[in-house]
Amino acid sequence: MHDATIELRLPRDLKGSLWSHPELGRAAERDDRDQRVLTWHVVDHPVRTIEDGVPPMDRNAAVSFSTTRWDIVARALRETEAALDEHDPEIAAWARDAAGEKPGASGAPTRATVDAVVVAAGKALRESDPATLSDYGGGITAVQSRTARTFLTSHDGSRSWLILRSLRELGIPCELVVSENDPYSADPQFPPHFGRFLHPLVVAHVQGEDVWIDADVQGPPLPAGRMSPELRGRLALHTDGTIAPLPATDHEDERDEVDERLALDDAGGARGTFAIVMRGRDAQQLSEALFRIVGADRQRALRDVVLAWMPWANVDDVQLSSGEGSWQVSLRADVTVSGYAQREGARTWLLPGLDTLHWSWPRARVSSLAATFATRAGRESALALNAAVQYHVHRRVDLPKGAVVARMPGPLDLRSGLVAASRKIAVDGSVLEDDFVLDVATGTVAPRAYDAFVSVAHAADDGFLASTRVTMP
Repeated sequence: MHDATIELRLPRDLKGSLWSHPELGRAAERDDRDQRVLTWHVVDHPVRTIEDGVPPMDRNAAVSFSTTRWDIVARALRETEAALDEHDPEIAAWARDAAGEKPGASGAPTRATVDAVVVAAGKALRESDPATLSDYGGGITAVQSRTARTFLTSHDGSRSWLILRSLRELGIPCELVVSENDPYSADPQFPPHFGRFLHPLVVAHVQGEDVWIDADVQGPPLPAGRMSPELRGRLALHTDGTIAPLPATDHEDERDEVDERLALDDAGGARGTFAIVMRGRDAQQLSEALFRIVGADRQRALRDVVLAWMPWANVDDVQLSSGEGSWQVSLRADVTVSGYAQREGARTWLLPGLDTLHWSWPRARVSSLAATFATRAGRESALALNAAVQYHVHRRVDLPKGAVVARMPGPLDLRSGLVAASRKIAVDGSVLEDDFVLDVATGTVAPRAYDAFVSVAHAADDGFLASTRVTMP
């Protein structure tokens, strides 16, 4: 940039919040009658590196000024909630029917009531609409044209609102919370703007417990008490204007669980089974797609799940194990792998490790942490990790009779910032068992922490990909 000037004129008494990109430097300020004049002047600035994975509000070297406040955004959210509210007896009847209650029945609602309403909302609204309760728009419509009743009639709308209305009809206190979908900015002081909080959640207060409900997702709603892994660590806006992180959860039971069982033959080939229980965003998208695709397209989608974890395998047969409309996707497959073990010498073979990243939908692909997130040295901007990765892979390989493990990778146990990775190998006679666990949380990596993140990414890749040497009889 040879020469550029940004000038911002503001009434002297106008209150608001201001942010400027660090590349612009500090603003020069002066008074001009009843105005405050801010000027940013850039001369002979070197080329700015274009980097991927930058939080959306930090991508432009720009100035942002806002007169809104987060309590104003929350008030708009309350107005949206009021615009949707009604007291239709049809909703009360639907809520009682969903909970299995009879009219006039007494007794305090239980956690089972919440579970039943969430499941019923997923069946009633096959297509969810999170935009209904998002924070953008900033106001209400002049006429109440959409309510929980219209959602039921059209089978399309916000499941979160239908659940909230139903639980209130059943006497269960609950509140609306709207979460971020992606990191907003690396600067926590970035000015407030509509369009930050897009993912509605419901918090039900039942039997002394706060039950979080994540229903406006692709595919069936998650069971009460579970949230999408991509929301872990995100900030959320409450209707009173409070912005707070979503509660930490025990995410071990949210991981994808993969089980591979292979028998190695004397020629280095392998045959066995593959099983997976998918959770998270891939499972939600695939579950949604399984409502629509049939025949060869469905088989291709299921095979892609297997190939995402075993790209070198022949999928002999694959069957869906989970039921239609399940929030998690389970399948089993029979696989054959030619050349699974690579010959290193006359009697020595190498068994492969595992790539760190796997995507099943909309197409199968594998990659590494370094190739996906650490492609540039000396990063200038913060790195936003938008997709959570959580899985546990258990691999069992039955070796041929007389085969001996000559060398195996050492154990791996990495925990740094947003990444945790571990690998454990055990040998019992002719059976080799390998366990891989990877957790990548969503969040933002600051430029000063980027080198440490890159080191962890490379260490995890190397630890997972390390081969096992086997001496054949």
